[in-house]
This record gives sequence, structure tokens and C-alpha cells, in this order.
Amino acid sequence: MKYFIVGNGNVYSATNVAEEIKSLEINPEDFFWAELSLLIEPGVIVSASSYEEAKKKVLNSSIKIQGGFESIGIHTFSKCGEISIEAKNLNQLIDESKNLWYNAGFGSQYLFGTITLKNGQWYEREEYDGLEGWKLIKPPKIPDWYK
Repeated sequence: MKYFIVGNGNVYSATNVAEEIKSLEINPEDFFWAELSLLIEPGVIVSASSYEEAKKKVLNSSIKIQGGFESIGIHTFSKCGEISIEAKNLNQLIDESKNLWYNAGFGSQYLFGTITLKNGQWYEREEYDGLEGWKLIKPPKIPDWYK
């Protein structure tokens, strides 16, 4: 089963923020701090096997995408906005982002932020050519002659 965002007559692939963070396989002992920001649009998250099935689930229900939600999905957002998270440990970050989803298709970037590790490295959210993802950044190595 896949997840989709259905809103304003459109259907998009949905990605769960917590599951994406888990896929980075960060050791909780290495986690230092994180700050994330997610742009949200009106819609409902539904599980379905295809775009068509997701749209039918919404169309065949009494849900109204422009306010007044009757939830048939996992989570609904009734208006545009931004959700911000600051976390001091990995479990807090995953817990606070488990109900957050974003449009995983091509186009605008929805999820922004940084996950900082104790070893000085960090994950930075980036967008390239319509796709977004996490990139591990390592600080430059100081040459031996400078020490």
C-alpha cells in the first residue's frame, strides 16, 4: 500500500517525515539537535494502491478538501501553513514528525531543515531538479600542516 495526498482536486505521492528520518539510520547516541520546517497545504493523507484509488476514496466520501474535514485517511490538514519542530534527541524528532506528510513528487520543496550530529557532521535538506532529499555534510578536514 502506498500513501497519497489528495487536495484541491489533485493527487500526489506522500512521504512520511518520521519514516524518512528513520531511513537515514542515525544512531541515537550520535544525534545532537534538529530543526525542521514543513510547508503544508489543504488535503488528506490516504492509503491506496494507486493514484486513481486514492482519488476515488476521497470523491466517494463526504470529505471536503476546502475545510470541514471528516477524516477517511490518516491525517488531514484544513489550511495552508508551516509546522516547525526543534528536537534535542532523535526519539523526540521521530515522535513529533510521525503525523507529518509532504508531497514527494516533482516540484516545490516542502521539507526544510538540519539534523546535526555530535561528530560535527550534519544532514541538510536540499532540492535539486524538482526532487528533495537529505544530504550528509562533512566539515572540511584540517590539513596536518595547519595543526
